[in-house]
Amino acid sequence: MVAYDLTTRLIPFLDRHLALPLLNYLTDLDIYNQNQLQSAQYELVKGTNMVDYASQINPHESQDDKKKHIVDTQQQYQQKAKEVLEVLTNPDVSNHLTQDKHKNREILQEKFNLQPNSIEVLYDYGHFQFSSGNYVEAAEYLYHFRILSTEPAKVLSSQWGILASNILKGSFDQALEDFNGLRETIDRQHSQDKGTVIQLQQRTWLLHWGLFIFFNHEQGRDVLVDLLSHTAYLNTLQTACPWLLRYYTIAVIATSRQSQRQKSLIRDLIRVVNIETYQYQDPLTKFVEALYTDFDFNVVEAQLKEIDTVFTQDFFLSNEQLKDDFFSSARFYVVEAYCRIHSHVTISEIAQKVGLSEDAFKSWISKEEKFVVDSNAVYIPTETPNVLSTILDKSSALALRSQSIKQAITSIHEDIPQTPSEAAA
Repeated sequence: MVAYDLTTRLIPFLDRHLALPLLNYLTDLDIYNQNQLQSAQYELVKGTNMVDYASQINPHESQDDKKKHIVDTQQQYQQKAKEVLEVLTNPDVSNHLTQDKHKNREILQEKFNLQPNSIEVLYDYGHFQFSSGNYVEAAEYLYHFRILSTEPAKVLSSQWGILASNILKGSFDQALEDFNGLRETIDRQHSQDKGTVIQLQQRTWLLHWGLFIFFNHEQGRDVLVDLLSHTAYLNTLQTACPWLLRYYTIAVIATSRQSQRQKSLIRDLIRVVNIETYQYQDPLTKFVEALYTDFDFNVVEAQLKEIDTVFTQDFFLSNEQLKDDFFSSARFYVVEAYCRIHSHVTISEIAQKVGLSEDAFKSWISKEEKFVVDSNAVYIPTETPNVLSTILDKSSALALRSQSIKQAITSIHEDIPQTPSEAAA
């Protein structure tokens, strides 16, 4: 169903270059009118320097004048930027530079005749290259600008540009480092009224841009779960972008079984899903609600089928390994909950609940050590308690109970009013 598509909610918080892959994915799915999608693609591309791409999308719109202007600008920037980079990549220069940006600018000016305003060309050319779709070059120029510039606003802008460039060129290890660095910068900002609003906006953007990392880096899902365990970012999701609850749900379900914090992660997820029900729902959140709040396994069964559609239609979830990890964990949690509620569970009934044939279910559950299959039934074996542990636990309980009784008697005795003679004594 198109109703499950979040693209129109995500794009306003993405750079136009980051938004293009989402529209391209929808084009391949063929669930929208192709002319409308093509028009949307063109609207994104025409605001960039990617004139050849724009011509491919809309060959009827001439790009000749814009292309000539871009070529002229490229030549102007190229020579200036080349001169600056030659100085900065000189090994002798690297040996003189320190952690102090102001000191570095003085050194570059006095020893290497590089004027402070010359560094600005790196910022301008980096953004020009990014707009042209040259993400490798953009990341390089913006990086050199960032380590030398003393202008906070432009440094922050360059950090965003570097992050986007590394995402778009598929360097997700570096992108994760950029993401963490940008997060630190945002979190350090002052919490004045204006600053709080700006922080909320920037955290909202960061969560959306981070989706590319969360679902492409091998540690991405863990990063998302950890990020939303912090109040500031969970508040951002709840306040500005509750639709990201879809990705939080998937990350928790897919990764929590390997975590020592499994119970607390699931508990936190249930709490957030229940709170945000009035703002956002989809098959993922309905699945969690049906499984852990309503204990309605008919709804669980129905939502698992719908979730399969969500994975197919969502750009960020179009990864077969992610899909396998999620459904394996989801089935585990369903079987676990069902076995705890019902005293006798047949393979046929529980296989249906998790959307598998009996043979497929038997094959899957044979790999799950927590469950036992016996005589066409599934159950969770109860652990036989250790005798010594049982005695110690009971002794401890008796000791605590005796202590509480003693305290109660003492309290009662102290509360009995004294006679005049007792008081005199």
